[in-house]
Amino acid sequence: MALPNWIQRLLARMGAPAGASISVDLAAVKAETALIKAQTDKIPKLLPFKDQWCGPPIPSLALTDTAADKDFSNVVFPTGFLPAGAIVQGIYLMVKWRKQVDSSAAPNAINGASKTIRVMKNGATWGSDDIVGMTFADNQLATGASTTEGGDMIVGDVDVKGEVDDVDNETYNVRSEQTNGLDALVVDGDALTFHDVYTGFRVYYTV
Repeated sequence: MALPNWIQRLLARMGAPAGASISVDLAAVKAETALIKAQTDKIPKLLPFKDQWCGPPIPSLALTDTAADKDFSNVVFPTGFLPAGAIVQGIYLMVKWRKQVDSSAAPNAINGASKTIRVMKNGATWGSDDIVGMTFADNQLATGASTTEGGDMIVGDVDVKGEVDDVDNETYNVRSEQTNGLDALVVDGDALTFHDVYTGFRVYYTV
């Protein structure tokens, strides 16, 4: 039996399915949409955010060619940091400095891949309670021999809200950790010094 004209026109308008059937095509679209959502969920950049920086910066922090623990300034969240009812969606470590100075008389940079700065709630234990907040690549922070270069600001790409789980009247420690983590910042030559070093957290939230 021939199909009614309106059904024939509808099918012609829709065209042939790309897969075995229209149902298969719809399932493929749903799967693709889920993949896109999984990626966009990782990007809280469209959400409102609020930054909390440390108090006074570290006047100078020297990285050498020998890996060692390097403590950065603690970050203290005040009472009432976020609006009432706010729900934290993501927290990212930030580091900024005014200038960097090489005193090794040779081109200098991070030596080795995956060197990190770690985060821990105040009073916890390094080596068991800290998490990576920022990772540096080999040759990052490249600086000319015996030169002074302008500072920078880096926002980590690791969501640390698993450790930074309270942003109301709470303190967090920041360290490049060699004793337990074995991945402290180290450079090619002695030394690369950073001046007026601040640490902070960028908190994305919804209300």
